[in-house]
Amino acid sequence: MRFIACSIAFLLIVAGVAALTGCIPITKHSGGEAEVARAKMLRHDHADADGVRAELGEPAEVRPGPDGRQRLEYHLPGTTATVLLTLCGPIPYPEQPVVRRLVLELDRNGRVRDYQME
Repeated sequence: MRFIACSIAFLLIVAGVAALTGCIPITKHSGGEAEVARAKMLRHDHADADGVRAELGEPAEVRPGPDGRQRLEYHLPGTTATVLLTLCGPIPYPEQPVVRRLVLELDRNGRVRDYQME
């Protein structure tokens, strides 16, 4: 009985590894790198809201946060490229347009405290 259970477990492991090596998708996002670099600089300098608007323009959305904080959201165009790695070699897919969001968080004094790309 133990032999049968071990054999079934071994076959499942081999099938899983074969499936993974047969087709592994790798996705790469591009676009918005310049805006991220500017957001990093704005955070480093603790820029105020006027400085952010001067550097990045008007945000797509402004949301209030807790304790008087603010979230400025920018929508950035970009692309997504996917390549499937298969046993026969890489198979590229056409690039897909995507919209990424750059969110800057300002503290209650209106200074940039954090940013993130979503």
